[in-house]
Amino acid sequence: MFRKSVAAAATAALLCGSAIALGAAEHSESDRVFAAQSRLSLQLIEQLAKERGVGNNLVVSPASLAAVLSLLDVGADAPMRAALYKTLGFDAEHPNAAAADLENLRTLVTKLGKGVEDKDTVLKLANWIVFDPKSQPVEEALRKLRATGARVTQDDLSDPATIKAINDWVSEKTKGLIPSIIDQGPKMPGIVALDALYFKATWLDQFAKTATHTEPFHLLGGTDFEVQMMAKLFARADYRQDGRFVAVDLPYKNSRFSFVVITTNDKPASAGEFSDVASWLYGDGFAAGRVQLSLPRFTIEDKNEMLDALDKLGLKEGRSSPMALGGLAINLAGISAITQKTYLRVDEEGSEAAAATAVSIERSAMVRRDLVEMKVDKPFMFALRDSETGLILMSGYVGRPAPVKTAAQ
Repeated sequence: MFRKSVAAAATAALLCGSAIALGAAEHSESDRVFAAQSRLSLQLIEQLAKERGVGNNLVVSPASLAAVLSLLDVGADAPMRAALYKTLGFDAEHPNAAAADLENLRTLVTKLGKGVEDKDTVLKLANWIVFDPKSQPVEEALRKLRATGARVTQDDLSDPATIKAINDWVSEKTKGLIPSIIDQGPKMPGIVALDALYFKATWLDQFAKTATHTEPFHLLGGTDFEVQMMAKLFARADYRQDGRFVAVDLPYKNSRFSFVVITTNDKPASAGEFSDVASWLYGDGFAAGRVQLSLPRFTIEDKNEMLDALDKLGLKEGRSSPMALGGLAINLAGISAITQKTYLRVDEEGSEAAAATAVSIERSAMVRRDLVEMKVDKPFMFALRDSETGLILMSGYVGRPAPVKTAAQ
């Protein structure tokens, strides 16, 4: 199946020959972001799974992480920029593209800051960069950050009132789904960079609640437990089936957003086993056909301390530079923590998702078939994606969806 963005570009080209180059460029940028976000999703989930243990749920927001790190790039030196580029999943074989790709990310952040809202869809993304006055912020950095639409302030990060204001802001921007993000500022207060994301949308083709039923979900290790399984026959849906993996791409009423689910058609798989199908997270190679889908109804809340995992993906190479983020403020030592909280609900009507990311920076001491049957009754990967920007708003590995509650519970 041709991607929706390709079809849109082709239509524009038919209407106006001068649109061909523009459509191709937009498609190329979107594809680069999609590819990078997919790599970041899989690599980050693999690293976090090693810390948390095989088979456990993991939900991350590549979009929220990319948004806040792309803003910090405003003040990054060359080693830090290269590290950010690699960490965010861009092709390390083309380091000369780093500045352009990170600038493109900031443009996307600015665009998403304006939000998307109609009767069936809400997407809001907001950023706040809090400088402690003792960090001695650089005026040029303040100007560039404000130009992205981010809120930029100078507040005492050792003051509990500032921390409360940060948490209140996160709660407001995520509709209360994430009530707080940090307990305190950096030990040597420098900068706290924040991103908050909220998404809610209705499926194009909703699942009938009457079709939801109890069914076993097969865990790693060979045990089962009961889940609430939604079911629907889609007369036409985008899917891919290759070897042991099968996937479907479920559209929302606002067609720029969709929800990709990948699972196995044999034994349950660990998060790391999905690495070969990373490109599927952005709809690569999907075709249209009839799909009989069974999918668990689930809600997951997650929290991840990401710095160690991101260091393993390449961030450490930049953090070790003495002037890694010296373009932001004169008196900085470096990133001391990256915290992300996520919320995701998937049910018969649609999805609701929220994410908040906080980066704490210290100051220095100074194949097609007639019918595809896809039963998601084993661990699965997912990606909630935006085809217009290429950003993956939420992705994760679900090894243990919410079990059915018994009468005793």
